Amino acid sequence: MMSYKEALHQYLNDFFGSFSVPVWDERLLPSIGGFLTQPDKNSAQTVYERCLNTYTDLVQDQDYVLGISPSLRKLSERMREFEEQVAPTIPHHRDHYIHSVQVFLLGLAIYQRNSSFRDAATKALDYPDSYSSPVAEFFHRWGLTALFHDIGYPVEIAYESIREYARFALVPDLGPPDQALEKKPAPRIAHPVFSLTIQHLDNLLYINQLWPLPTKEERFFAKYPDYKSSLSTDILVLLAGNLAQRLKTFGREPLATMLRDCLVQGMAQGNVDHGFLSAIVLLKWIGTLYLRSNWNPAYFYHSVVDAAAGILLHNVYDYFLMQYPFNLGPLILSVHPLGYLLMLCDRLQETDRPEYGFYAGGRHPSLKAAALSISDSEFIMQFAASDPGVSVEDVSSTVDSCAESIRRVLDLERLFPTFRLEVAPTK
Repeated sequence: MMSYKEALHQYLNDFFGSFSVPVWDERLLPSIGGFLTQPDKNSAQTVYERCLNTYTDLVQDQDYVLGISPSLRKLSERMREFEEQVAPTIPHHRDHYIHSVQVFLLGLAIYQRNSSFRDAATKALDYPDSYSSPVAEFFHRWGLTALFHDIGYPVEIAYESIREYARFALVPDLGPPDQALEKKPAPRIAHPVFSLTIQHLDNLLYINQLWPLPTKEERFFAKYPDYKSSLSTDILVLLAGNLAQRLKTFGREPLATMLRDCLVQGMAQGNVDHGFLSAIVLLKWIGTLYLRSNWNPAYFYHSVVDAAAGILLHNVYDYFLMQYPFNLGPLILSVHPLGYLLMLCDRLQETDRPEYGFYAGGRHPSLKAAALSISDSEFIMQFAASDPGVSVEDVSSTVDSCAESIRRVLDLERLFPTFRLEVAPTK
């Protein structure tokens, strides 16, 4: 079995060699090679830039070129800056900027190596205005899904920072009592719970509707006769429409109400779900970009909303959709390929992640991806400790937990009859 870096490099070379898309940024593959050699924030930034340059070429119109590359690059860089500067104020936090590029590349490798995934993606991502090349459609949607799936994390970090200091300041920790005082009654300790309330939630969830140019309306509405009835200015309604159609559960409006309740109740209990926030942020930014263009709005409501729904799924599927009243089982690939692939790659990508929390190194064993094999019939990935202080037992426990979490939420057998996560043999 090849080393992880060798395998990924070969698979990605094959990806860009096998699937001819005229608008590939010719510098994209070299930037990926540089990242695989040295996965750090600088090489990750280059991959973001080259990938988003490709998106600029994919979404251009004879009347207007969408300014997607500099705008979304600015968004991703701001997330990285915030994470580096604020995350050290909380106990535990790992990088999500480098991680997102790792997730993106692993997803491309799976697409390249597994025909069942390609077939499912081609079928699920097709619509009247999809790109003529199925790989271009996948590359566009997967890039948005993977590279921006954690873009809402800064809000979660900021809230956790406030909560962490409040815990420290309002629950005095004076150390163990003096022996002379040991017989005194133990004081009652009340731990405050800080909740997050967003004033005017409707404003957070508001998004402008997109319409075709007047000169193109007749042809557009002939292709999309239900377009007007499917529009909404509520982001959760758009996401619910995608999920209700793909998951075949409830209807759009009831599901949107349940999603809103889930978001509000979570914040009231002191939990901020970055999956919700990341989906909302992505739709708001790209929706605003589309408002400034003359581009086909079907691209937004099909491709971009589907990517955002995949982002939402990756964090809510197990604690929300697998629970009452949905009671869904492990997600099947054909139901939502983007969500499926993100859930798989996000859980697998536990390596090369700098820790920023002030207890860095104490929560997650430092792992490296040692070897990789992907085919139509198997997925095998081996892990090893990247720090001499991490025991084989700790690596094994982490790998087993990772495999268990994946099998709990994904139907793997139809994609990979053989799926194994292993501890790399020691030399």
